[in-house]
Amino acid sequence: MTGTYSLTFLFVLIGVVDLTFSETVLIACFSMLVQCVWRAAIRPTPVQVIFNAASSSIAAAAAYFAGQYGGTIFPLQLLLAAPAYFAVNTMLVAGILAQVENRDFPAVWQEWFRLSLGYYLAGVVVAAVMIMSNRHFGWMFSLLALPLMYLEYLCYRVKIDGERDSVTPSA
Repeated sequence: MTGTYSLTFLFVLIGVVDLTFSETVLIACFSMLVQCVWRAAIRPTPVQVIFNAASSSIAAAAAYFAGQYGGTIFPLQLLLAAPAYFAVNTMLVAGILAQVENRDFPAVWQEWFRLSLGYYLAGVVVAAVMIMSNRHFGWMFSLLALPLMYLEYLCYRVKIDGERDSVTPSA
């Protein structure tokens, strides 16, 4: 399976709780644009960049609207926004991967779901820690969670690369 994992959703979840709709969607779009072009191992095509930015924006919009049902209670906002972002994002990615790889959508979505669920759940915890630390200690203290975010990304990348290597036959 092809695809990448992004830290974008962490910023989207924080945005759902602390920012406006426009700010949240802009963060999703621009962070995805940066991810696509900054230090990319394989240069993506313009269509891939546009799809990634658009799908991230759509998932962020869905998360924002779902999170608004939580009122101003941020844990409830996260509990509503996270599954909305996860569902929309994984379905959009699985849909395009199924088309590109000529595979069955339910099988691709199930595989993407299995591979990314733990990453998203850990991300929700990191986003909650950042929101709480920002509210209680200020935004500078919440920056201490950035290494935790990056560690989460590295751990998941190692896990996925390990699974990919165990499936790919060696030459």
